[in-house]
Amino acid sequence: MLSVEDREQIRRAFHIEKKSRRQIERDLGHDRRTMAPRTATFNKALANAEPGPYKTSAPRASPVLGQWRERIQALWNENKDLPRKQRLTAKRIFELIQAEGYSGSEQSVRRHVRLRYKADQAPPIFLKLEYDPGKDAQFDWGEAMAPQRAT
Repeated sequence: MLSVEDREQIRRAFHIEKKSRRQIERDLGHDRRTMAPRTATFNKALANAEPGPYKTSAPRASPVLGQWRERIQALWNENKDLPRKQRLTAKRIFELIQAEGYSGSEQSVRRHVRLRYKADQAPPIFLKLEYDPGKDAQFDWGEAMAPQRAT
């Protein structure tokens, strides 16, 4: 995997110094398979200097939590109707089901509650402002002098 510095060196060498892929490969000491024209690594390095976020290939298994998911969901549904200050936290839900016989970890319960919370949240709504260059301007604060009309 290429670091951010490696990506920047590749971008600089390719776009500014106009070096070929083979020359970049020799200069930076990367493997030819990394720098091949058809590889996604080189093309991603050219497209963006920042690496993408880490993504898990499959969700984590939690076999001990499996039978307790329904109980957590029931507690979560009761929780929704309560005032904000009286709602159960993930730690309190863990303590309740642990008293009922749950033998798993607190982290598994916290992860499950976090996913429930995210699923119930509405997506953020915003309007992205895009303007053509030179058409509009925005500023937070400023002063201006208005010319007086001659009467």
